[in-house]
Amino acid sequence: MHRIDSATALPGGFFTEGDPMVPILPTEVSAEWLNAVQAELENVITGAGIALDKASNTQLKAAIISMITTRLPPAATTALATP
Repeated sequence: MHRIDSATALPGGFFTEGDPMVPILPTEVSAEWLNAVQAELENVITGAGIALDKASNTQLKAAIISMITTRLPPAATTALATP
């Protein structure tokens, strides 16, 4: 993943709404950046073994919960519990 880097992004890869009085253009959101973000989110969801479903808006949440509950308890009861 990368920070937004379109010509109208602020230094450091930040967004701006722009300011017509200065003038500063609003940040242009490029297809390249959107595709990168989409791929990152898709990797979390499919990495948790969940099939992408256009009709569901809770897949990322379900993936994170799944990853935490299937991986954290063994670590919490062994390595993390040991001082």
